Amino acid sequence: MVLPAPGGPSSARWWPPAAVTSKWSSARRWLLSGLALCGVCGSPVRATLLNSTRGGVPSYTCKATKCVVRNAAELDQYLGGVVVARLSRPDVADLLASSGAPGSRVLQLDATSLRERLDGLAAAYADGAIDVRQLREGSERLRARLAEVEEQMAMAGRGDALAGLMGTTDPAAAWDALDLHRRRAVVDTLMTVTIHRTRKGRPRGWTPGSSYFGPSTVDIGWKA
Repeated sequence: MVLPAPGGPSSARWWPPAAVTSKWSSARRWLLSGLALCGVCGSPVRATLLNSTRGGVPSYTCKATKCVVRNAAELDQYLGGVVVARLSRPDVADLLASSGAPGSRVLQLDATSLRERLDGLAAAYADGAIDVRQLREGSERLRARLAEVEEQMAMAGRGDALAGLMGTTDPAAAWDALDLHRRRAVVDTLMTVTIHRTRKGRPRGWTPGSSYFGPSTVDIGWKA
């Protein structure tokens, strides 16, 4: 089974071969807290401890109604395997097609300057140095330019998130070397994760000691 094509339907489901998942070790938790969505109510899921009588099981659930509940460690490990498999594809270089955008530091300086000029226009109007027409026209031009810069910052941020992961001979090792902040940035750059309800009871084919986790209830909508 192959990866769903990037940019395909958000309901595309896939789980990585055992050879991929076995190479990835889950040293971190809470990878998807605030990133993954509940497939029932659409709200972001949060990491929490459930079943406190047994010491607590780190789990993802939507805060309001607990529509879905999923073992956090198992889901994090699964998603790590999905990311590694995506970074192992031959077309991985296409993920940085937008890398020609200006550096993020330059863009941040541009955005700061534009915001200061907007504040300057408002101050000039308050002081009577310009009229309302000049304020409106100047503000429209600056806001249009600021929107362009912010879009470029988003593109540059995408490249920053994937820096060091493109073209590596061992994507699994590169992923393992990332801290939690970088891993979350990579997941947010590559995909939208939606967690659906599972059927009650043991899944078909379950054997004592095995996990209840079912990858088929996790949807991955590829952004890249």
